[in-house]
Amino acid sequence: MKPIHATILEGADNGIFSIRILERPYFSTEFHFHTECQITYILESEGRRIVGDSVDFFNSGELTFLGSDIPHVWHNDIQSLPKKPVIRVQNRLHYFSILTN
Repeated sequence: MKPIHATILEGADNGIFSIRILERPYFSTEFHFHTECQITYILESEGRRIVGDSVDFFNSGELTFLGSDIPHVWHNDIQSLPKKPVIRVQNRLHYFSILTN
């Protein structure tokens, strides 16, 4: 699986820091990477996390730090989710750029 490049802070008011709050029935992003570092806190969800070439399980309460340009994605087992959409993913994402001279 080849990761795609994602644009995070480009065009934002603050080109150094951004916070996103996600509340969805399930994770729906593609395997991707970006130049910004990322801190991810999973308030509610479970499934598999792929970071680089590592595949592991994740659960509610997990905190993950990702460095710049690290390919990653979080997946839920969609077959085990209820048919009627409910909020099953509550996630807080903090993105930031490391300034270099």
